[in-house]
Amino acid sequence: MVRPVPQNTRLVAKGNLMNLSKSLGISEGTLTTEDGRLLATATASCLILRP
Repeated sequence: MVRPVPQNTRLVAKGNLMNLSKSLGISEGTLTTEDGRLLATATASCLILRP
């Protein structure tokens, strides 16, 4: 979290898949206000288990 999320404000959430292989997925996401002010950012690494 970069800054508090304001009440009664429209937000924009964006997600992006950065890399995908047979066994690993890496993604990132951001949360901004409509005017582009950054509120939060996150990344994730996910292990993919296939049958």
